[in-house]
Amino acid sequence: MHKLAVRFGVGTIRVDAGGTLNGVLLCTGPVDELSVVIAPHLVGTARHILTTSSTASQPPDPSTLTPISVEQLRDGHIWLRY
Repeated sequence: MHKLAVRFGVGTIRVDAGGTLNGVLLCTGPVDELSVVIAPHLVGTARHILTTSSTASQPPDPSTLTPISVEQLRDGHIWLRY
């Protein structure tokens, strides 16, 4: 992140990821905002919906997240920002 900021002036990166990368980013600390769009469809098992990582430590306890906004989108989607 530091190299991207210094070399290219990048201040924000959007990551559309699966559980492994989500877990690593949450556990290593470069995340300052979490934006989640919940679609009214579930794929996979309940324990692997948001994060799966055997190499990273546990992500922050969800109770430590501070809500910024909640917005209902079209087709039943919900946009949560923490």
